[in-house]
Amino acid sequence: MTDVFQQNDCRFCPGAKTKDVLRRPGFNVKQCMICGVMWTDPLRSDEVFRISDENAYLQVSDIVSSDNLERLRLILKYAPQDSYNKLLEIGFMHGDFLCQAREVGYEVHGLDLSESAVSVAASKLGDCVKRGTLDETHSGNSVDIIAAFNVIEHMDAPDNFLDNAKRALRPGGQLALETPSQESLYHYIMFLRGRLNPGKEFEIGLHPNGHMFKYGKKAWKNILSKRGFTVLHCATRSTSIKELLVKKKSSGIATRIGIILFGILARMLGLGNRIFVIARSQ
Repeated sequence: MTDVFQQNDCRFCPGAKTKDVLRRPGFNVKQCMICGVMWTDPLRSDEVFRISDENAYLQVSDIVSSDNLERLRLILKYAPQDSYNKLLEIGFMHGDFLCQAREVGYEVHGLDLSESAVSVAASKLGDCVKRGTLDETHSGNSVDIIAAFNVIEHMDAPDNFLDNAKRALRPGGQLALETPSQESLYHYIMFLRGRLNPGKEFEIGLHPNGHMFKYGKKAWKNILSKRGFTVLHCATRSTSIKELLVKKKSSGIATRIGIILFGILARMLGLGNRIFVIARSQ
C-alpha cells in the first residue's frame, strides 16, 4: 500500500477508534466505531481522476429518468419549489435530473468534473451547468437545495464536501443524497463472501479509486447531525433490476438469473442497495 493514500482514521470522527472489518487483495475495509462509516484503506492507488462510465449511463437513461422522478417526488415533499427555488446538483452527468427539476419549477444549476458531461448537459440546459466543484463556485447561504446522487462515495474527502454544502446552503436549506447502503442484502452477502474468500479478487461494493466510502442509516444520522443538519428522510431503495441487467449484459446466464432473484429477494426483505437521505440545514 502507498502511504500517501492510506486512510487509517475516520474522516468524520477524528481520533475515533476504528477496526478492520474485511481484508481484500490490495486493500482493507475499515469502519469507524462511532459513526459506523466504512472506507477502503488505501483510498486510492494513484492520483488519476476516473470519470464515471458515461456509455453505461446512456444505456440506462430511460430507467434513470424513472428513478429521477422518485427522487424529485421526495424532494418536492420536503422542499417544494415555491419555498426552495434554487437547486444545485453535484455530479449531474448529462443533466437529466436537472431537466426534470426545471420542468416542475425549480431554478436549476449543476456542477460536474466531466467536460463531456457538461457539454451534453449544456446543450439542453444552457450555461447553468458548469465544470467545477462546490468550494470553488458558490458563496455562503447561496443555494436552497443541494442534490448529489451516487457521488459522495467516490470522494476521498467527503467530510470537506459536507462542510462546503453546509456553508453554501441557506439556513433551512435542504441536502438530498443517494449512496450505496450498508443495510443491503448485496452488502451483507458480498462481505460474507469476502470473509470466506480473503485471497480471491471479486467485487464487494467497495474498492480503491471507485466506491471508497459506504454509509448506512446510523452513519448518515450521526454525520449530518454533527454538521448542523436535521435528517428528515433516511430510507433504503433498490436499483432497478433492468438497470442491473443492462450493466451486466456481458455476464453469463447464471449471473443474470442471480441478479433477478437477488433483486426480488432484496425488495421483499426491504434491504435495497441504496440509501436516500434528505436533511435540513439548521
